[in-house]
Amino acid sequence: MVKLPAAILCMSVLCGCASEPLWVSEPPKALCFSHAEKSCIGDLIARSVASERPGNERDDSLRVTRALMTGAGIQEPAALSALRSQSELVMCLRPDADFASAGAAINSAREKRFTTALDSAEKVQDPEARLLAFKHIAALAARSDDEKAIARSLNTLSEQDKQAYMEALQQRLLTLLETGDLERAKALREGLLEFYSDRPDSTMAVAQLAISYATTGRVEDANALLRQAAGKVNGLNTKDMGALFEVVIKAAKGEYPPPQDFFAFSSDAMRLEAYVQLAVLYDRSGQTGYSRRIAADMARFAQKSSFKVEGSVAMRAFSKVLIEAM
Repeated sequence: MVKLPAAILCMSVLCGCASEPLWVSEPPKALCFSHAEKSCIGDLIARSVASERPGNERDDSLRVTRALMTGAGIQEPAALSALRSQSELVMCLRPDADFASAGAAINSAREKRFTTALDSAEKVQDPEARLLAFKHIAALAARSDDEKAIARSLNTLSEQDKQAYMEALQQRLLTLLETGDLERAKALREGLLEFYSDRPDSTMAVAQLAISYATTGRVEDANALLRQAAGKVNGLNTKDMGALFEVVIKAAKGEYPPPQDFFAFSSDAMRLEAYVQLAVLYDRSGQTGYSRRIAADMARFAQKSSFKVEGSVAMRAFSKVLIEAM
């Protein structure tokens, strides 16, 4: 029998509750309730951006979403176009042509035309747009196990942004584990742990390393990694992390999590993180039916009036599902 770390063992199963949480029991709204399509997730992104306060941050989100919509191969929702037009009436928005070009590069990668994607991304002049393109291209290359595209995107990220480079290496770790290249996976894991141990707010990044092991059936290795990192990285032994690992391990076994599995999370942000993790996991493991189903569950959850996640955080979470799992 596999022994789980304290973070997992201490999880409580909520039984006999008098009532369900509000985010479950409230009536659903009409937007993409019965199923999740790309246009539906695009509408959720538009809502997230619209929820941000007017100003530079929302301006930045509008520019980023131009790339994300193009990258996902869908038209910008009418609500987002209207918001852009309204914003232009009261402030001078920064040009976003480079973000449109970055989106075209991401879309090429999503269609597995990696040479075209990388060539196009290298021509993007805006540093933020260029970085966004290469981050998504690296993730999509890892998903397709395209060695040349992985190497080329990683080389560019290593020169441009250390943090983004390490995030891309996390995608590489999962690929190595999926292909059974355990020796190189161990070396990469140790390098990533060393990098994140010296940085604040790295809890989720380290958790991702353990999730990579858990999703490939190596739960004992995931536990060992958590024990190794627990003394260096705060937050790994929380109830939320335990709940996250429980749903991930179930998913790795081909199970679909029931709604009550999400009750243990302390915040909507963590519930949203769990939905994103599961959508990507199911997609990468070939369980596309479950991937679409969890995306639909995520969409219903995000439409509750009690949903409380920062607009920019929700926008990037939905975008990851849209581009990497649909």
